[in-house]
Amino acid sequence: MPPRPASLEVTLAKRELQIERKYYLVMLKQNARGRFLRISEQTTTRSSSIIIPESGFKEFKKLVDELGKAAKKLPAMNYPEDTMPNGNAS
Repeated sequence: MPPRPASLEVTLAKRELQIERKYYLVMLKQNARGRFLRISEQTTTRSSSIIIPESGFKEFKKLVDELGKAAKKLPAMNYPEDTMPNGNAS
């Protein structure tokens, strides 16, 4: 299947956020198919994005809120300084 042709996107609103060494760009955009959020994470070496259609805004916010509440309730895990959470050395 050939790639879908590029669609004209209009940026309706944009917010920026920096957390530690990561930079996030959250944009409310619109194209011929509707409105959506484009959430981009940018580091000094790479960039990646996810798209959330307007029909999923409410459910996405609910999920983030639930995970935020869970994070406050759960104790922090302590790892040795020379390891990563997946067990690999840093």
